[in-house]
Amino acid sequence: MVDLARTLPFMDGVVVADSALRLRMVRKAELTAVLDRCAQWRGAERARRVVEFCDGRAESVLESCARVVFDRNGLEPPELQVHFDTAGGEYRADFYWRKY
Repeated sequence: MVDLARTLPFMDGVVVADSALRLRMVRKAELTAVLDRCAQWRGAERARRVVEFCDGRAESVLESCARVVFDRNGLEPPELQVHFDTAGGEYRADFYWRKY
């Protein structure tokens, strides 16, 4: 995963990392440990940004891509998969900006 994050465009690296975390194939701590060992490799800083940005709560490729687009356009990171209980039932938002 770290090699992919080093060599792929940022968005693609995030998609791969989000998926790996979601499927519990790896933990962020493991990715960070690998990055520490290869800090001098080409693309290591890009990979570090991917690892810092990735989130296993993203449930699809489009959610991962949307988070990257939000970031590129200066939006604060949303909370992911937020549950709401209302008089009309239970709902879940993929993205939630609490202050809005």
